[in-house]
Amino acid sequence: MKDATGKAVSAGPSEVQLVVRIKAHGISPEQLRNLVEESHGFSPMSTALRNAVPVALDIDTDAE
Repeated sequence: MKDATGKAVSAGPSEVQLVVRIKAHGISPEQLRNLVEESHGFSPMSTALRNAVPVALDIDTDAE
């Protein structure tokens, strides 16, 4: 697919936004923000997106 100028349009997302709403009694907003920021670094999906994981395509035409 091409845009109005004839340039190819990417099939993938151009950006991703995560929205986190978090609240806990007795925990400061700064502590909650730190918790989310630290855990975001361990998220498999976020890590895959950040690192642009290559995708292997394996096609089996003999499947029954």
